[in-house]
Amino acid sequence: MSNKDQTFSALEKVVLERQRQDLKWGPPEALPKDRTPDRWLAILMEEIGELSECVVEIGAAKEDDVTPDPHWVSKLHKELIHSAAVTISWLEWLDANKGN
Repeated sequence: MSNKDQTFSALEKVVLERQRQDLKWGPPEALPKDRTPDRWLAILMEEIGELSECVVEIGAAKEDDVTPDPHWVSKLHKELIHSAAVTISWLEWLDANKGN
C-alpha cells in the first residue's frame, strides 16, 4: 500500500468515526454555540488520556519483558482514530460558529 493509500485509508476511518459521533452526539453545528475551547479541550484530552493509557500499557509490558496484550495494536489504532475525530469535530464546530 502506498503512502497516499495509507493516508486515504486512515482518513476514511476518521470520517467513519466522525459519522458515528454525529449519530451519538449530533453534528457540530447542532452543538451549543457557547461551548468553549476549554470544554472541547477536555473532550479531546479524555481521548488523549485513553491513548496514553494504551501506550503506557505497551511500554510497561515491554519493560517487564512480557508480551503486550495481543489487541494493543487495535486499541492504539482505535484511540488514535477517536482523538483525530474529536479534533476534526472541534474544527467543524469552530468553522460553523465563526463570528458567534
